[in-house]
Amino acid sequence: MVHEALLRYRPLPEPVVDALRKVPRDTGMMDVLRSMVSYAGHWDPTRGTDADSMRQRALWLTAQIAAIVSARFRLLNGHEPIEARDELSHCGNILYQAQGEVPDELAEKLLNLTLVLYAEHDFNASTFTARVIVSTLSDMTSAVVGAIGALKGPLHGGANEAAMEMLEQFHSAEEASQWIHDTLAKKEKVMGF
Repeated sequence: MVHEALLRYRPLPEPVVDALRKVPRDTGMMDVLRSMVSYAGHWDPTRGTDADSMRQRALWLTAQIAAIVSARFRLLNGHEPIEARDELSHCGNILYQAQGEVPDELAEKLLNLTLVLYAEHDFNASTFTARVIVSTLSDMTSAVVGAIGALKGPLHGGANEAAMEMLEQFHSAEEASQWIHDTLAKKEKVMGF
């Protein structure tokens, strides 16, 4: 049932794909995601605030977010977005729709594990932000957009980007080790720790 719903809700509205094409190449992914989730909200196919409608909306948002990330990746690499495949899992489709190839079992398993770990990250800044927004009886899409804004910050999810930028400057393990020791000795922040 969940798998079928994610597949049904995965196709992006054409105006969202068109908007993705127009976003400048150097725009950060979190900025793109924040804007496109908000924009996709205009095509939310679910209605109502009963429990079933809210579950369907959560599935719709989950599918749309995955499709937005994958489509952005493909467009940045000079390829058109592609449709999901029925036989692939949610994570398998994220990788397939981004890369255009059916992922191997390990890649799919690692992405699934990563998403589970993020989901179990409990009461962080983005979760807090989403809870504050829905506590005003605002809509779920607005709460997710707000949560993405909080997640983007360099002291939350943005730390992952900063950590990757830090790692990319090193050409060897020795160079990285020396930098870490020097940075800690100066009592400076090391992103990702």
